[in-house]
Amino acid sequence: MMVMAPSLHRLALPFAPAGVEICVIPLQASEDEMLAKLPAEKAQRLREEVHARFQSAHRRKEWLASRVLLHEVCSTAEITYLPTGRPQLSGPSAALPLPCISISHSHNWAVLAHADQPLGIDIEVWGPRALRLLERYVNQRERGVFDGLTDCPAEQRAVLFWTIKEAAYKFYDDSALTLIDLTIADLRQTTPNLWNGHVSAPHHTPIYIYAYVREAFALTICLASSVASRP
Repeated sequence: MMVMAPSLHRLALPFAPAGVEICVIPLQASEDEMLAKLPAEKAQRLREEVHARFQSAHRRKEWLASRVLLHEVCSTAEITYLPTGRPQLSGPSAALPLPCISISHSHNWAVLAHADQPLGIDIEVWGPRALRLLERYVNQRERGVFDGLTDCPAEQRAVLFWTIKEAAYKFYDDSALTLIDLTIADLRQTTPNLWNGHVSAPHHTPIYIYAYVREAFALTICLASSVASRP
């Protein structure tokens, strides 16, 4: 763990596939603590923008967290959005060796990933909500996969499936799809903390799953191609 400021930490995730950088940050820090990590001019600009965008203090912290994380990994890049709402990086091309980006938030956590290929990422804290909503996002084609993971408690399986579906939905960036349209296949636990598999969707190419579990949360990244995890 690398300390950035009091109550503001960037966590190193050893599972990150090659060509992908993933930064996770807890949201215990205040807005002022986050902005203190930035140059004064940039901090003032983002302070004005975030207060113009959001009334919710928690939503402001989520938005600022992704900007602070991006500044840590590429200080000249900015986050902009496509018409679909998908985030993208803008800035001098020479400064963007990993030009594709995805962002997620869950309760007191935020995550930003950037890569050399399109991706989707999602982070979810453990809890009972995903299991209660299971019928809304787990389809009959994959129910056997879900039920077969008997070594994993149902509540944890549900959160794992939810974060995989959300990451895949962000990857496909297709408003015609819903979570129930996405099908998880051959999901397997490859290490105590890492799960791999595939997701398919109608009229789209299947994509690869890299799901990582920690005590506080589950996190999934979906990529178009299979790449080795860093040692």
